[in-house]
Amino acid sequence: MHYKGFQALSYERLRLIFRDAFGLCVSEGALGNMFIRTHARFKIEVEKAKAVLRAAREVASDETGVRIEGANAYHWVFHCKDAVVHQPDYSRAARVVKETMGGHRPQVWISERYSAQQSHGQRHQTCLAHLARDAAFALEHGSDDSSSALQALVRPMELAAPEQTSRSSLSVILQLRRAARVLHRRDTQ
Repeated sequence: MHYKGFQALSYERLRLIFRDAFGLCVSEGALGNMFIRTHARFKIEVEKAKAVLRAAREVASDETGVRIEGANAYHWVFHCKDAVVHQPDYSRAARVVKETMGGHRPQVWISERYSAQQSHGQRHQTCLAHLARDAAFALEHGSDDSSSALQALVRPMELAAPEQTSRSSLSVILQLRRAARVLHRRDTQ
């Protein structure tokens, strides 16, 4: 189950793993039937995780492109302190967030700056990993206005939930602020 659900391995690759790792000849059809038989049990656990997520004070979300049955789709991940929900969907629209959250608006929503990820919480915290990636890009491909661009990235880092901020998050913020100051001094000389 883990390899299909979380590692996104095809039935063919799963069949080969069973053969090579365990010496078992399992057909793709047998694997499919196994997933069908376990679906009801997993659905119960998914609903429990969604209930925890829908009661959470802070929720973080991200999505990434994947292939599902040969078609472009998205793998959405929603997580809070006590639950993680993986939601595959053929859409990258805000509808996926609304359906998954079931009307719950957490106090803090943490995500990238993609429009479908906005306005789902009472407050929004931009994902620091995405900001760090954008800052690294700005520094690497910077121009004369690099410090302005980096300042624009650092400004949204006023944390929505400072008491919940990890040391690693604070470290990212401090590094970006230092980089912005260095660039500003360089650009003004």
